[in-house]
Amino acid sequence: MMDYFEEKADEKPDWVSDKNCSHKIYQAFLALEKEKRDYINRHRLTGDFEKEKSYTFSMREASRKAGIRHTNVTSLSRFDDIKKFFNQINLQLTKEKEERLKKFGKKSRGKYESSKGELVEEIAKVKKDYKGLEKKNAEAQINALMSRMRPEIKKLLFN
Repeated sequence: MMDYFEEKADEKPDWVSDKNCSHKIYQAFLALEKEKRDYINRHRLTGDFEKEKSYTFSMREASRKAGIRHTNVTSLSRFDDIKKFFNQINLQLTKEKEERLKKFGKKSRGKYESSKGELVEEIAKVKKDYKGLEKKNAEAQINALMSRMRPEIKKLLFN
């Protein structure tokens, strides 16, 4: 059973050959796909994906990663197949990004959803409520203290 999975992992598209640079570019595609997929899984805000290069990669980037000139890749006889594979990877990465944003995009981020004016009003209201609670608390403490006082002391203090 394990041999089956090892064979599947070793399967490469038919355009990959050890005789030319297609093997290197294929390895670069897989490495970049993993990097971009990891980026997508680590981020969830729309702002993290503003630049397309954060979740997809270019053919030049793959060429650089493979250590090959871009012109060498474009001059390969099976370049159309390479380009098709490249586009499929980027399309899949874009879909994963969209799914990730759908999953987390609808959740509220609390106060970040409010404008500055709304926040200022809310803070003023909270401060006002807090002062009211301070007064009530002071009155409650005085009443509690008064209820515990002996009657003689109350007469001396308030008469």
